Amino acid sequence: MDRITTKEHFEELIKGEDLSIRNKWIDCGAVIIIIPDKFENIEIVDSKISSPLLFKGCNLAKCSIIDVRVFHQMIFQECNFDNHESLILKNVSFMKGNLSFIGCVFQTFRIFNFSSNIFRWTDFTNCTFNDRVTFTYDTLKFIKVLAFKECTFEDYVEFNFSADRLDLENSNFNKSLKFYNSEFRFLNMEGVRFENIIGLKGIKISNGTQETFRILKHEFLSLNNRIDAFKYFKLEMEAFRKNLKRDKKRWWNSSDRLIIELNRLSNDYSNDWKRGVFFTIGIGVLFFTLYFLAIVEKEKFIDELPSSIGYFVKFLYPAHSFDFMEEYTPCGIAYIIDFVGRIFIGYGYYQTIQAFRKFGKW
Repeated sequence: MDRITTKEHFEELIKGEDLSIRNKWIDCGAVIIIIPDKFENIEIVDSKISSPLLFKGCNLAKCSIIDVRVFHQMIFQECNFDNHESLILKNVSFMKGNLSFIGCVFQTFRIFNFSSNIFRWTDFTNCTFNDRVTFTYDTLKFIKVLAFKECTFEDYVEFNFSADRLDLENSNFNKSLKFYNSEFRFLNMEGVRFENIIGLKGIKISNGTQETFRILKHEFLSLNNRIDAFKYFKLEMEAFRKNLKRDKKRWWNSSDRLIIELNRLSNDYSNDWKRGVFFTIGIGVLFFTLYFLAIVEKEKFIDELPSSIGYFVKFLYPAHSFDFMEEYTPCGIAYIIDFVGRIFIGYGYYQTIQAFRKFGKW
């Protein structure tokens, strides 16, 4: 393998009408190697690239990158891809660095198949896809990160792969968007605009932004799929809670955070009736203990506690009499504790009922 160590040496390779790099090791340090816009046909085969490579303004009829290991960035900037052979990536391994497309235009139908390649991070920024496009990955492995920022898709788009992270931030989908058997550990759909409904067959998401989960919840509701809509409602609420937590306000200084924390603790956002039961009993134990401490002498508290079980059951009934333990002569503070306890116990009952009817309320 011939090693190219200077920019001048590399420029000797690009004097012809077509660019062909075979069995070469491009190792010019951190110097950016620029592929000029005069080339329409480019092939890089059985080579190693250790310097940043920039394809700038190329109108590509055919660009084949096959059996190549990349140790730095590879960037296509303001390039035009005329047909399905305009970009062929096969057995390309990005050991370091990213594959980036900036301001590029893809004219015809394309299938981006990542199966035979290893990508750390692939991003499309301000790119336009004028025809149908499919992003797929045939194996069960995860792509690391695939990011689209401010891109425009003029026709049908399908994602059929799994990734650690998929970003679609501020992108426009002017026809339909479809996810098919896709799994993402993080999905970002902030600022995304759609013209038509999203296809969501077999999508699975572990984490994402609040706006992402709101969009997915809305789409499942439009399909009358309440079960999956509720799943994304819960994820939306959890993302909202995390956003409030980042504000670094104490929970008692933020009414929204207090409400969301109580919803999480009392029934997991209407998802878990068992949590509602335990929350109600736990709140009852807490307030009854405080109430009992307020009406019983401290030295008699332990001795009197076993005989108070019947009173505890009455305490769990929010409409119990204020004088249900009149033999202990309750005082003012005891009445306040009793009143506040009724509110929280009643709230626990309500949250338990809400969890039981989680699918019926949509």
